[in-house]
Amino acid sequence: VDVPSWLQGAAGILVGRTGEDLMLRDDDALLSRMASPQDRFVRALRGFQRRGLFANLWGDFMVPFGTSAIEPSWGAGIGDEMRAEELMRRPGVAGVDEAVLRRQ
Repeated sequence: VDVPSWLQGAAGILVGRTGEDLMLRDDDALLSRMASPQDRFVRALRGFQRRGLFANLWGDFMVPFGTSAIEPSWGAGIGDEMRAEELMRRPGVAGVDEAVLRRQ
């Protein structure tokens, strides 16, 4: 989702350093470094045989479920609830709390 330039400048004021990092306005932004295969973050992950990803379906208003689950085809959080069941049927995907999907 494109962020208007006026909002990019306000990100640091609204949500602090996290907002600044999320805008990726400089090459030294934390998220840019964390995604670089040459940086220490990715090198450290290579030391694990298995890696897991945790994504919140509800409760994170800043990061929609599709984004946290690294699903680039998902939009801005609309319809995530219905699509979560589709994701759960994929091989290798496990739910930590299946009752959450049913809102129990």
